Amino acid sequence: MLNNRINYVSNTHRCFRFPCTSAIKSRNYLSLFLTKLAPRLPQLILSLLLVVMMSGCGAIKNNVRSWNKADTAYQATYLAITAVDMAQTHWMAKQDWKWDGREYIEFNPLFFNKKPHQDAADIMIPLAMIAHTGIALALPPEYKVFGFEINPRRIWQMIWILTEAGAVGNNMGAGVRIEF
Repeated sequence: MLNNRINYVSNTHRCFRFPCTSAIKSRNYLSLFLTKLAPRLPQLILSLLLVVMMSGCGAIKNNVRSWNKADTAYQATYLAITAVDMAQTHWMAKQDWKWDGREYIEFNPLFFNKKPHQDAADIMIPLAMIAHTGIALALPPEYKVFGFEINPRRIWQMIWILTEAGAVGNNMGAGVRIEF
């Protein structure tokens, strides 16, 4: 390791936590925003999943029927940016998680290894993409909370689009290439 420090490269469904303040200073504002959002992300995800469970099976069928072109566009955006993230993970695995004289590790809790092989990415990331799509289909397009109408489906999609965009941007900033 160079300079007795490991540089973290984020990947899909990750925790946006950086190991030192100098790393935070060098990141863009989106990553800083996500570092502030990360502690609240589990509660938000749990809340959305509770909305799905409270809807019941009959309501889930109606939720799927209410899927529209905007939902398709948001989901396609998520899937496209996650595919780019997967391509970046492939490149990092081919480099043995070392480039530019530094050592990097995977920060994705989906992987059981801090330096996963690209075969793991070929299995885990598509499974996450399928699960994300299933949850998006099950979430209602409208839900009333304290008299306010919210769109849990759109919130779910936007959380993960921003998470993936932050990860891809973070990876690009670390010199990661996109390689399919």
